[in-house]
Amino acid sequence: MNFRVLDLSAHQGDIDFSRVKKDGIWGVMLKATEGQSYLSPAFDKNYEQATKAGLHVGAYHYLRAANALDSLKEAQFFLQSVKGKQLTLPLAVDIEAPEQKPIRDLTPIAKTFCQELERQKYYAVLYSMVSWFRTKLSSKELNAYDRWIAHVGVSAPKFDKPYGMWQFTWEAKVDGILGNVDENVCYKDYPQILKKAGLNHLNG
Repeated sequence: MNFRVLDLSAHQGDIDFSRVKKDGIWGVMLKATEGQSYLSPAFDKNYEQATKAGLHVGAYHYLRAANALDSLKEAQFFLQSVKGKQLTLPLAVDIEAPEQKPIRDLTPIAKTFCQELERQKYYAVLYSMVSWFRTKLSSKELNAYDRWIAHVGVSAPKFDKPYGMWQFTWEAKVDGILGNVDENVCYKDYPQILKKAGLNHLNG
């Protein structure tokens, strides 16, 4: 079974998560942090309201790092922001920043971030565009991590490696949210996977 998942940030403003859930949305990936110091002003509020509405919730970090050391620092900052939250969807690292465009191979940067998440017993996911997964993030070393791919304007993703989520539009209309929103197809029952593996510090 496929599930409908939105990814949200402060850009969406105030959200009525009860209406979002009634419109058929199963889960949300919330922007938590960016770089080494930016905490989204909407993260805590959106987490509380989405959880209260009965949605599954995960979090993502917008990576700015151009080297492995900075990637580690960003991962640690991200982990501090999600500490104590009951996240039934993965933690994702969003890799698409201008700082990374000149870098041919992003493997050390991506791997360092994901390894730190896993060291802290979280389920790590790599997010990027299909074009980057084919080039900058194509190393076999990264096959150990789940992927969340972005490929809009196509009826099916043109990508031959496994992935758990597909971001297929940036222009979805969902009740309870003003304006356009990113929507994804989720192919995995992450809450069950996480609980079975004992990840994300979930209780029960």
